[in-house]
Amino acid sequence: MGYVNDLGKKLGDVGKQITGEAASDAAKDAARSQSDAQRTNVQESARQFDVTQASLQPFQDAGVSAIGQQQALLGLAGEEEQQQAFQAFNESPGQKFLRDRGERATVRNAGAIGGLGGGNVRKALTEFGIGTAQQDFQNQFGRLGQLAGQGQGAATSIGQFGSNAVGQQAGFR
Repeated sequence: MGYVNDLGKKLGDVGKQITGEAASDAAKDAARSQSDAQRTNVQESARQFDVTQASLQPFQDAGVSAIGQQQALLGLAGEEEQQQAFQAFNESPGQKFLRDRGERATVRNAGAIGGLGGGNVRKALTEFGIGTAQQDFQNQFGRLGQLAGQGQGAATSIGQFGSNAVGQQAGFR
């Protein structure tokens, strides 16, 4: 009987070793799986950030360009830049269209009432040109401001998304 007890004890010890090794292997496998899942989550978070940044980049670029144009028009980029900005604005297709339409309407009206060659027509054309340019300039400056705001919003969204991604990645560890 002593022999059977010794054999049973030895088998029990072997069973404990096998069970302990199996548990250790299972724990290692679980840790490896968890580490792989964390790595995958971090990679996906980084990929999503890159996709979001690329999607918002055109808006951010347009905003930066609009701010540059506003600065040039205000003279904040220097006198030469301001002159170039106003020349570009004055020669823009929109300005040319407005001037052409307004001048034609003024001349037609003066021709219809028989006052085509008078000083009043010249004065009306000058006033029209100045008024149209000023109004369109204000509109253009406002549109540039809207673009700048959209660019700022895109940059803010990119920053928030990046911050959230970092927070998520920290939670994965």
